[in-house]
Amino acid sequence: MRSAVLLALLALACAAPVPPPAAASQTPEKAPDIRGVVTRVQANEIRVEAMPHESHGAKAVVKITKDTTIRDKDGNAVNASALREGQTVSVWYAGAVAQSYPLQADAAQITIE
Repeated sequence: MRSAVLLALLALACAAPVPPPAAASQTPEKAPDIRGVVTRVQANEIRVEAMPHESHGAKAVVKITKDTTIRDKDGNAVNASALREGQTVSVWYAGAVAQSYPLQADAAQITIE
């Protein structure tokens, strides 16, 4: 009798639905690598300047690749054509960063604020 109850409980446990994995976070857990104003938009890259009216400050030429995710302020995925000069963006880099000035990197994610 005891083994029948254990087998029944085991069968129920195995038949229980597995919850789906949690959805991937829309915003990376770490702070953005650069946050600033888009000062130039070209075919597959943007220039981001933390202090666009200053001669110093963080500046980056960010390449948009097929793996780059671009989101609006509500977290919705948008097309690269949504990027415009004058917008404030947060950018997370992917891979190696060229330590030139301005630095050059591929974008993992761009969030338009």
